[in-house]
Amino acid sequence: EEKNRLELANRVIEAKNEENRKYLDNINEGLLLLDADQVISDQYSRFLEELFGTEAISGKKFSHFIYPVDPPESERRKEVDQFVELIFTSITTDMEMINSINPLANSTLAVSRGEERAEIVVEATFQRVVSDGRVQNVMVIFVDKTQLVQVERALENERLRSETEIEQIAAILRSGPESFMEFAADAEAALRRLEENIELSGGNEAIASLFRDVHSVKGAARYMELR
Repeated sequence: EEKNRLELANRVIEAKNEENRKYLDNINEGLLLLDADQVISDQYSRFLEELFGTEAISGKKFSHFIYPVDPPESERRKEVDQFVELIFTSITTDMEMINSINPLANSTLAVSRGEERAEIVVEATFQRVVSDGRVQNVMVIFVDKTQLVQVERALENERLRSETEIEQIAAILRSGPESFMEFAADAEAALRRLEENIELSGGNEAIASLFRDVHSVKGAARYMELR
């Protein structure tokens, strides 16, 4: 009877593990579990392998996995170690308060993409797994924000470029088209002289003449309010 009971219990555990594996293989988030030694268990999502570009995940200390090329006693590794230790030991402290000092709240990390190195931007959240009043594990969930951050940066760059163009147009309108045309002609002539002489070693006077040309273009641009 005991043997049959154990076999049944094992089949139940295997079925649960299979269901967990299906879940972990299909979610679009990087999920892993840490034990009390901050070592990653073999229960992690397949998306984590895609996100970090490696299958060498389980059995690693968490901070070493996050910062694989850092020296053993790097400040970044220490910060992550101390934060995870705080989650395990300060069980009476609310997780929302602990997450407010999360060092991986919005981090840029270096990962491998085949033979190349790449950067990803991730947001990591931490949750306790509590049993019998003790923190048995810490669950870490990674959300990939790389594309979102790239789009935000592109939009910001476009906004700045548009603002600069508007400022330049306004400056030209204030100065008048004739002044702008004169400035453009002088600048073009100065740049042409620069291109023709940049490779020549014509002595100090030639170099000083080129510097004066560039300085004149800068001064005229400042007068025209063109940054």
